[in-house]
Amino acid sequence: MAAIRIRTGGVEVDVDDEASLDDMRRRGLLGADAERLTSQGWQVIHRLARPSPSAAADPWAAWSDVDEHAAEAALETITARPGDDLVELPIGAVTPMPNPIVTSRPKNLAGTAVPAPPPAASPVVSPARVPPAVPVAAPPSSLPPLAGGQLIDFPSRPRTTTPTLTRPPAPPPPLVRPWRVLGMILVGVSIAGGLWAVAEMTRPVSQPVLSVAPPVTPKAVDPFKALEAELRAAPLGDVREVHRPGDLGDALLIELQQLGLEIVSVNATVTRWSGRKSDLPAAAEVRVTFRPSESLNRDLGAILIAAGRYKLHYKLDIPVLEATMSTDEGLQATVLDPSLAEKFAQSRIGLKAALGLK
Repeated sequence: MAAIRIRTGGVEVDVDDEASLDDMRRRGLLGADAERLTSQGWQVIHRLARPSPSAAADPWAAWSDVDEHAAEAALETITARPGDDLVELPIGAVTPMPNPIVTSRPKNLAGTAVPAPPPAASPVVSPARVPPAVPVAAPPSSLPPLAGGQLIDFPSRPRTTTPTLTRPPAPPPPLVRPWRVLGMILVGVSIAGGLWAVAEMTRPVSQPVLSVAPPVTPKAVDPFKALEAELRAAPLGDVREVHRPGDLGDALLIELQQLGLEIVSVNATVTRWSGRKSDLPAAAEVRVTFRPSESLNRDLGAILIAAGRYKLHYKLDIPVLEATMSTDEGLQATVLDPSLAEKFAQSRIGLKAALGLK
């Protein structure tokens, strides 16, 4: 079959057959001014009647089955253009649709409905005959004409708007003025101050009660306890080491001087030694000569506490413990008890008992 030549947008394209032409028409590739080359020349495709399938096989078969007047009437109906003898509707009466609605299938020249062609594959068009993209014309603003070429003029209905209920705006919050707050604070302070002043003025004044304290009779102070506390507060430290002859006399001399005694001489002779190396004193005779102070009892207490510390530490046997007082009139010796000296050093007895006084 010979190819069908069409022209659209000033470009001529060859189409293989009628099925391909119908497929291009359905896909919107043919514009309103698309033309087809016929034996009578170039004619607009949309104004030409589509032949039936039987007419495609035998183009003259359809003319033998229909009446001539019916063919002319059908041709006039097909070639009728939109807008002929139409009554225009107002724009607000109708709403344009995006695509026209097809209410019936197209008919052939015999007046019978053309069945829907089966979906055919896209026509294979050579690259030399690919039609360019044709802009599709926008649909008309009015509806397609009905039977008889008349349009129904529907009356437009005025649009009504539904009133919307609006809530009245909330009143603005009251403004807080700083000077008003400050004034209220000052008023409160002044009221509180006034009430406090009234309460203070009306409060009864209490007279102070003078109490006479009973006279305190001073207690009798024991002079021996005061002297003992003074001796025990002296910083004597630890007992010194005695390993050779003369060490015991030197140690007693240092401690007696720390106790505040004015020493003339100290004679402490170790008469017996003990230990593996015979370097520990076991027995000694102690003789101390001193100048008396204002309190003789304190001087003797110092000799007792010093001799008692070394007797207790080395477990000395002191058969002789003699204290000699040196004055301008001469010497005066006093014999002390070594056992009482040891007890006095242990704080088991007081100074008065260590001196043998009652």
